[in-house]
Amino acid sequence: MANGKPKPLFFLVMLAVVGGLIYVGVNRFSKRDGAGDTSTLSSEELAKLKGGAEAPDNTSLTTVKEYTFVPGTKLPEVKGSSAYTPLVDNTVRM
Repeated sequence: MANGKPKPLFFLVMLAVVGGLIYVGVNRFSKRDGAGDTSTLSSEELAKLKGGAEAPDNTSLTTVKEYTFVPGTKLPEVKGSSAYTPLVDNTVRM
């Protein structure tokens, strides 16, 4: 940058980037009209999918049908795992 102003090459690069982004956006958006879409379903296929696209699965891992309530319990005290000693007069010792 010369005196806080961008050089002319900066403007050309930015123009190319913005132009490319506009081109990609227009190109992708114009293909959404369904011109090349061959994935339409017939009424018979839709009738087959009435229950859903996937087969029902009663043995799912994520759904629990029955459960037992376990009340909260207190964990036992951990013994002999640290050398912590309480502070005396709020003095930190390393």
